[in-house]
Amino acid sequence: MYYLPNGKLISKGFHKINGRRYRFDNDGILVRNTVDSKYIYGREGQMTRYYRTKKGNHTVAARKIAKLIAKAVGHRKGESDRKRAGLAAYYVYCFNFLDGYSMKKPYFNKAYGVFINGYASCAGTADATLMVLHYLGMKGKHVHRNQYRHQWVELKLDGKKGWADGQVGAASYGKWGKHAYNPGWDDLN
Repeated sequence: MYYLPNGKLISKGFHKINGRRYRFDNDGILVRNTVDSKYIYGREGQMTRYYRTKKGNHTVAARKIAKLIAKAVGHRKGESDRKRAGLAAYYVYCFNFLDGYSMKKPYFNKAYGVFINGYASCAGTADATLMVLHYLGMKGKHVHRNQYRHQWVELKLDGKKGWADGQVGAASYGKWGKHAYNPGWDDLN
């Protein structure tokens, strides 16, 4: 439940607080760290509108959404790269959850497939994760690009070898799949 400074209880739906729009679920809990068909919900629940338009340059369209995700993830003082990469992968996972799985639809292996076209495979989520990580200032490598096997991003996290996987919404140190960190496990904070 969320209360305004005047003591008024916030109920479900959309509310404007201090000039920003927020959404509350049916239990009055602030919606944050996720996406729906129109909005990206930031770490403090702030809503950012995005558009899945298929007009214009596909890469530019995907980059716009990747930048919005990077802004939602942000950087908090003292926060680990692992956590930020985990949040980035989780947002990509949320977009992928809205999509259909395909290895045949156009752009299934590109960030555009995840963010705009609505169909993707692990190749597309790896490309989308790499794009978001780029806007967070992290450099990575798309593992198994153009191969018929699972794909993810390999990168340095806090000076250690690590990985991020937008298909499962997690990131961690070491080899892929070891000691996974999914932001949902600690309430995404």
